[in-house]
Amino acid sequence: MKGELNRTVMIYVDSYDHQIPTGHFHIAATQEMQSFQSLSQLLIKINDTLDQENFPQAFTELRTFQNPLHQTNSIHDIATAQKGTAATFSVRILFRQNASWQGIVTWLEGNQQEYFRSVLELIVLMDNALRYVCNP
Repeated sequence: MKGELNRTVMIYVDSYDHQIPTGHFHIAATQEMQSFQSLSQLLIKINDTLDQENFPQAFTELRTFQNPLHQTNSIHDIATAQKGTAATFSVRILFRQNASWQGIVTWLEGNQQEYFRSVLELIVLMDNALRYVCNP
């Protein structure tokens, strides 16, 4: 069960000013909240946490300019316990292949779910929901 929860990241977006999200997130199995002040910070922190947990395992190692450092609640209970001020997303990362993520994103307030094949596609889906909420 912990493995499946490690695949799920709860993202709570509190603001989306000039297409820059801020808020907090946690991997469902850890319950440790981490804040983020930008999209890049969010993605890097999530990826670092996945690397630490080593699940789902990365199919390829990310290339870097430096040597990289090696470093039980139900999903429904987690999703209903907290909400982002602007939007809440549940991101289930099924695979980490080709130096990207593949999985399912659920926009909780919009009650919509979509598959994504890359982090870029995930960003576009989240941006679409946040633009809808923040600029009706």
